[in-house]
Amino acid sequence: MILFLAIFSNSRSGLLIILLQFATFIGLNQTKGRISSKRLKNIIFVVMTSIIMLPFAIYYLSNSEFVQKRMDSYNFVKNYKASQSNKTRLGTYVASLEAFKEKPVLGHGFGQAGFTVVNKYPDWSREDNIELERFVQGKKIFPPVYNTYIRVGVDTGLLGLITFVAFQLVVFLRSLLLYYRGKVLYGQENLNALLVLSSIGFGLTWVQFDTFRVIGYWIFFSFFLVVLNKAGNK
Repeated sequence: MILFLAIFSNSRSGLLIILLQFATFIGLNQTKGRISSKRLKNIIFVVMTSIIMLPFAIYYLSNSEFVQKRMDSYNFVKNYKASQSNKTRLGTYVASLEAFKEKPVLGHGFGQAGFTVVNKYPDWSREDNIELERFVQGKKIFPPVYNTYIRVGVDTGLLGLITFVAFQLVVFLRSLLLYYRGKVLYGQENLNALLVLSSIGFGLTWVQFDTFRVIGYWIFFSFFLVVLNKAGNK
């Protein structure tokens, strides 16, 4: 039912998240009991190492002349100009990247991302930019960054970004371990699978907005701690 509603919701990101969760659920059911604990830990180590190194790779590639030429060859900016919403978001991402490169290690300080990116928007993204107009008119204190990961990177640098990503990974991987260890909690066999799917969904929704005031996530995280504690005492 959820997959059906996502298809007709006209939300591309929502549909992508639901499809990924659906594919993950099928994968969990197909691999349960067929993967050893040692192999699972090796997979987890490779995944964690790859994701932790990802911010360094992005920072390096952002200064690469080769990457810049390839982006220009695809007319990336020109294609985004067809949609005002996409142009605004892309302009914000470009401005955030410029702010990030100024202080890549420790960042500008927590809560400073919106103030820092204001003067760094590229010219092509300023025209008809609703968020900048609201800022200029005093309707907003600062324009949104649209992405929690980017906000954390600008605010706290690579160290903060790696910590935040690692936190998301720990929740996901602990949920995965609970699932494959086969502990049935509260009489519900698929409870651990639900934790895995929820961690994926919320981890991806951080890409949609730049605030930590997401009640659903903190309810999920509280429930995750309860289950983790219950499994440890069982």
